[in-house]
Amino acid sequence: MKLIIDIDENVFTRLFDCGTEDMIDLDRIKACNAIRKGTPIPDNATNGEVIKTMFDIKEVDMENTYCVHFPEEEEYGHYFFKGWWNAPYQKGGNE
Repeated sequence: MKLIIDIDENVFTRLFDCGTEDMIDLDRIKACNAIRKGTPIPDNATNGEVIKTMFDIKEVDMENTYCVHFPEEEEYGHYFFKGWWNAPYQKGGNE
């Protein structure tokens, strides 16, 4: 499962100094480690940038579309219209 959460950049930076088991509880350490291993999505990212951030893809620029090959499906192409690919990413809603 992938979960996208907004975290203030200052908070994200402080997560790299979570402490040790002596200082804080084990659940907090696990939460910090999970967030540290996450993939940051840049502010004002496009749909295409988010896909490229989340997956190791091969992208082929065609006239009106991008043909994308995911590593586990190398023989199949997924097509995305350039208008959608270059549109601003909306975090799971209709903003």
